[in-house]
Amino acid sequence: MPILTAYISNTELAFFIQYFLPLAAKCRDTAQKHQTAGNIIQQKVYEALVHQMWALLPAFCTKPTDLTQVSVLQPMAFCLCRYEYFLSRRLTTD
Repeated sequence: MPILTAYISNTELAFFIQYFLPLAAKCRDTAQKHQTAGNIIQQKVYEALVHQMWALLPAFCTKPTDLTQVSVLQPMAFCLCRYEYFLSRRLTTD
């Protein structure tokens, strides 16, 4: 997934919100399930996927084509708050 950042620009933030945000949430939930079950390796794999998906966000913010649309700004602010929360929990549990 990291190679995608080189090829993403001039695109819609809405795509990140609609596709990658739900996928990252599913991976985060799966990581938490593996943590509860004691499957540390699987937990780390899913956490890595979550971080890789969020690492795509700066590329989506490079000349976004839909930034002026209000329908994008509110979900974007919400997802940034969710990621900050995820990071804070991740840093306190490591």
